Amino acid sequence: MFNPIAALTDLDVKLAIIRHPLMLPPETSVTDAIAAMNRHRVTGISNTGTDHSSSSQLKQLHNSQQDLQDLHLETHFSCVLVTEASRLVGIFSRRDMVRLIAQQHALETLRLADVMIQKVISSPEIEFTNVFVATGLLQKYRIRNLPTVD
Repeated sequence: MFNPIAALTDLDVKLAIIRHPLMLPPETSVTDAIAAMNRHRVTGISNTGTDHSSSSQLKQLHNSQQDLQDLHLETHFSCVLVTEASRLVGIFSRRDMVRLIAQQHALETLRLADVMIQKVISSPEIEFTNVFVATGLLQKYRIRNLPTVD
């Protein structure tokens, strides 16, 4: 039986890395950051079949690759990397946005510096030898975004 997940492990791990993340300075207002995240968010939809014939397996592999690209586009701006002088100083994600809204904070009065996660879990790109390295870190720290640093 064709397993699209197994096929994904053969893909170059570099495909999973977002090369141009959304980066904003700490003094950016939270409302401006959310607007930037929403303005640049793109969603892709892929059609995956259930037939497992040989030609269908090739189609599913193509669809799996397209799913990876769609996921890449979907998550492209699910967070903001907060940078100062080209240095990563924090991260602000959609989870943080939801938390602030649920706590009824006045978003227009907050800056990223006030609400960003300062202890950012990151990893040098050179350590990503396969997809499971990143997956392991995401699961270990219960995070959804893992910045790569040089």
